[in-house]
Amino acid sequence: MNMRNILFIGIMVLVLGACTKEDALKGEWQYKGPVPEIKDGPTEAHKMCYALYQKYDLHVYWDIAGEDALKTDQGVVAEYNITYNNRAALPIQAANEQTAEKFLKLLTGFYSLLPENLVRQDLHRRHLLVKVNPGKNTYTNEKGEAYFGNTYGESGIVFYGYLKDDTDETGDKLDTDLTGWKWGICYEFFKGVVSVRYKENIVFPEEYGLISKGFYAYEVEGTGNSCMSRDLFNTEKGGEQGFIHPVAAVNPTYDECNQDWGAMVACILTQPKAERVIVFEKFPKLKSKYEIIKSYFTEYYGIDIEDLATRWQALIID
Repeated sequence: MNMRNILFIGIMVLVLGACTKEDALKGEWQYKGPVPEIKDGPTEAHKMCYALYQKYDLHVYWDIAGEDALKTDQGVVAEYNITYNNRAALPIQAANEQTAEKFLKLLTGFYSLLPENLVRQDLHRRHLLVKVNPGKNTYTNEKGEAYFGNTYGESGIVFYGYLKDDTDETGDKLDTDLTGWKWGICYEFFKGVVSVRYKENIVFPEEYGLISKGFYAYEVEGTGNSCMSRDLFNTEKGGEQGFIHPVAAVNPTYDECNQDWGAMVACILTQPKAERVIVFEKFPKLKSKYEIIKSYFTEYYGIDIEDLATRWQALIID
């Protein structure tokens, strides 16, 4: 046996011997926690971020800006999507501390109403409150009434914004449109929970998407049968097709209808029941979706959706 073979056998013995040890094989990547680090203070807002991190492993920030704000666990946010929604949102500007405190009280209150195991299913682990709204807020109905929209989510991150641009002096709207903020929080969370493209082993009721099959964005493109005309949502036609909100109608297709689902759940949780009953009775497709959602929450999470709606609508911040 020549020296090369002897050396090869010796190396293999060492390798195989090392592999018998329990701690010998370790992955190169290890989770090191949120970046930047979330600390318990110094402000009350920081303390609330820290509490959410400790309880749910959610990474919530309000004081980071620029390129750092665009980083996610999966890479970097595509700036062109934010530019399409609101060019004034870039570069990202950090929120102010007073708004952060109010927002974090609301977000903490929302999670406290849900089972902890459900909160941990959130698609978005990284949450950023920012100054200028990076979400699409140009949807209106046929009466010219605007739909409040202040969120944008992708790649494991969701942004919440409050000002239209740098010259906007209308405040954070947590006092004037708390329901709008609640709607956005619900929409992003429940849209993410059922995002089958990014999550495995999702139990999603197939019959839900079939209710509006043929009317979703890409399915009606070029047919003239859409309830959307650019950013204008025809509520009558939308209701007949099974859509409660413009973001539900612009959902791409019936077999990946997480936007539709998120919008329906958000409306159920934020709109008074007396108002919803009238709408659902008028539009059978919406009522069918409501019944599926109600049963789904009961079966998989033991949640009474109407009880949750009552408690969420009653939650206030001071």
